[in-house]
Amino acid sequence: MENRLFGLTYKDVRRLAFQIAETNNIPHNFNKTQGLAGEEPTSIPRAMGFNKVIVDKCFSLFNELMGTCKFSPTKIFNVDETGIITVPKKQPKAITLKRRKQVGIISSAEKGQLTTAAKHTFFRL
Repeated sequence: MENRLFGLTYKDVRRLAFQIAETNNIPHNFNKTQGLAGEEPTSIPRAMGFNKVIVDKCFSLFNELMGTCKFSPTKIFNVDETGIITVPKKQPKAITLKRRKQVGIISSAEKGQLTTAAKHTFFRL
């Protein structure tokens, strides 16, 4: 679009993402009232890890596995993982009576433990 002198704003791209998801019946949690996709920050390591060399390597490995293992399409799925820490980083705000100067709250002195949770979705070919 920029090459044709129709530069898109950040909001235009969010609107297009919403329209693509709606048109293709892709499940999403975008704002239907505003018709916009949400704003999600991307970490620097994640952005740097998504480049042509890495993507080509991923597809090369995939093709190699498909050639040797002969997976059926029903055995290919996407896995999203997230880390959950058992002890929260911040304490929630406490509710108290008016004019109280100090509020007591019990907190854990432990660092907590990281637990990984995974959600998978099957690809449809």
